[in-house]
Amino acid sequence: EGDLTITHRVFLDVGVCPSATNMNRTLGAKNIFCTDPKPIGRIEIGLYGNLVPNTVERFVQAVELGAFSATVVNKVFKGQYLLAGKPGTRKYGEVEMPEQVSRSNQDLVSSKAFKLRHSRPGTVSLFLQDDKSALKAERLNVANLQFAITTGPGPAPELDGENIVFGRVTSGLGTVQEIATIPTFQPNENLQAFNRVASLLGDSRANETRQNLWGKPRQAILITATGAEKLAPEPEAPPQPQP
Repeated sequence: EGDLTITHRVFLDVGVCPSATNMNRTLGAKNIFCTDPKPIGRIEIGLYGNLVPNTVERFVQAVELGAFSATVVNKVFKGQYLLAGKPGTRKYGEVEMPEQVSRSNQDLVSSKAFKLRHSRPGTVSLFLQDDKSALKAERLNVANLQFAITTGPGPAPELDGENIVFGRVTSGLGTVQEIATIPTFQPNENLQAFNRVASLLGDSRANETRQNLWGKPRQAILITATGAEKLAPEPEAPPQPQP
């Protein structure tokens, strides 16, 4: 499995708004969401800095610079995973990568970085399957900060091999699971069938609909505060006396 020593810890405080957008916001509002989200709880994540050092370094730096504060959990797939850190603009609760964060991530070209599986609830990975992230990353200056957290109860094998596992939830899994109960936009069987046909016919709108709407929470789920700390390495055990 590699070295799963937790070298850093970050926290995300999460709250929920009554609706997806605040229709009563003022003209100068910084974003489209409510100003007083109801607290859900705190998620603490331990990061594998020895296993995927570049991914962890960039993520921690982004947290310390407040890149995820006042952004949203943009997708929730019940029984599978949630997504946060979507690239875009702060007005819509998306992440704008700070200039101080390196655009280079050597873990992306390391085969070992993709070996860990999403086999249990609370697995945290750098999400690389969003076409919008790949296509618009350079223009938006927001490459590779989107992340997934598996919600359980079972594994999420559709994430395996395509995304970089870089940590696990060490406290607050109940908060993750509560987020997973918030209603989302889900197509019925007829819409899913229509979407598949449209996709086969090459209609680009089919993929856009799946990516932008399916799994989108009907209430805004906001990351209200974040923080990070580097953990001191555990001391080596003293040598045992010889008999």
